[in-house]
Amino acid sequence: MANDLNPHQLLARRPTEYLRAGFFDPPGSLRASLLGIDAFAVATQLMQGAASPDEVTITYEALRQLVEQQPAGATPQRLGVALPEALQLVRRMLGIENNDTLAAWLFDCQPFVRTDDDLRAFFDHFQAVLRQYTSLLGVSTPPAADAANPSPDAPSPDAPGAEG
Repeated sequence: MANDLNPHQLLARRPTEYLRAGFFDPPGSLRASLLGIDAFAVATQLMQGAASPDEVTITYEALRQLVEQQPAGATPQRLGVALPEALQLVRRMLGIENNDTLAAWLFDCQPFVRTDDDLRAFFDHFQAVLRQYTSLLGVSTPPAADAANPSPDAPSPDAPGAEG
């Protein structure tokens, strides 16, 4: 399959490579890879960079809202103003330093957002990254044992033959 990338390639994939041709295919549709393999590559990088899922989620929402609050004008300038503001807001809200992997990815995407259509496509891509990251975390993190609600398959401490 043409979209098969090994872990090294996923970690090496950057917006300068996959956004070189823009957000849209020749007929004008959002490139499917931005919702698929490219989003998965970014999610893999966020996982490698130990990005907090809360930080990724809040950054998405803060950036989306701050871009909307910018005065009408050139899209690159609106995103250019909103991006550092969003990162600063998230840093203050969560009381953490921004994740380097997340911040670098956002700044790497910025030069490719030239029009309002690009901006919408960027947010579609970011949302796909968020979905992929959430899914990746879900399958990569074993569920915590819950003593109050043990697994129905776990033997009861009172069961015959249970050690105690």
